Amino acid sequence: MPELAVSNLHKSFGAVHAVDGIDFTLDKGEILALLGPSGCGKTTTLRLIAGFEHPDAGTVTLQGDDLLAVAPERRKIGFVFQNYALFPHMNVAQNIAYGIRFAPHHRERVQKLLALVDLSGLEKRYPRELSSGQCQRVALARALAPQPRLLLLDEPLSALDAKLRESLRQEIRRIQREVNLSTIHVTHDQDEAMAISDHIAVMNAGRIEQIGTPSEVYSRPRSAFVASFIGHANVVEGTVISANEGALEIDAGGLRLRTVRSSGDFHLGDDALLFCKEEDARLGGEGENCVPAARIIITEYHGEMISAHLESQIGPLRVRLPASMASNVQVGREVSVFFPPEACQVFLRKES
Repeated sequence: MPELAVSNLHKSFGAVHAVDGIDFTLDKGEILALLGPSGCGKTTTLRLIAGFEHPDAGTVTLQGDDLLAVAPERRKIGFVFQNYALFPHMNVAQNIAYGIRFAPHHRERVQKLLALVDLSGLEKRYPRELSSGQCQRVALARALAPQPRLLLLDEPLSALDAKLRESLRQEIRRIQREVNLSTIHVTHDQDEAMAISDHIAVMNAGRIEQIGTPSEVYSRPRSAFVASFIGHANVVEGTVISANEGALEIDAGGLRLRTVRSSGDFHLGDDALLFCKEEDARLGGEGENCVPAARIIITEYHGEMISAHLESQIGPLRVRLPASMASNVQVGREVSVFFPPEACQVFLRKES
């Protein structure tokens, strides 16, 4: 039996279907990331599970218990807010102890949590005397204090700088593994979701487009939305001119592009979108699956890698390659771009 099961969950605000019939399960000790653009229903889903909102339909069960029949404060769920929500007039120890202040041995519990989140010695400080990262650790310790059955994280790292985000996401993963607590992590940051999660649920317009491991979601998207949202992909519009046994060929502005990976039932003449991630596309080559005479218009330096933006007869393209090849990506240069058939995937345009 899964630790958490969400089934056919719905929530509307007026005419807006914020959560539109989603289903997922969560196993013991697993981290699931809800990933998607702003307004896709991630936080509303979290609030429905926590009890801050009531669903229009659907069920939520935790360890076999019907959560919808339980008041929010009795669900034994820890919640970490995006803005920390610490009490400014309480010090670190008092903030952590707030939910267990009447429990026996709560001081010992606070000391254990201070050690867990690496804040020992700072228990007398007030939130105004802490860094953003330290405040987030206090918020996490406070959520863990009552020994919840489930932990919900609502974009807890979004207000932090890039270096601190990377450090804290590692800390969250370490702490979550130590306490072996099932966790749902809401984020719009793909790198964060990939790094911290066992599984990712990609959301769009109140629905889950795909659930899978980070590798599955990145490498084998099941919809045009997931293919365009995860990573950086070249998107080429075309018309299907050949379709058999999974292999497809499309006509894109007079160019014939072939792929051995496709999703959907295709027919000749269908409007289609071909996706090829920028790290899979290559500069140079001729013949099949090559776009000739593409002109480099911008280059972006990313440390070990360089991204080249190009103009071509089939639209804008991007190619990502090692920085050691910088001499091959001079602005103004005309090159061909090769799309390996095994790295391309095609979806029906009407599904995008």
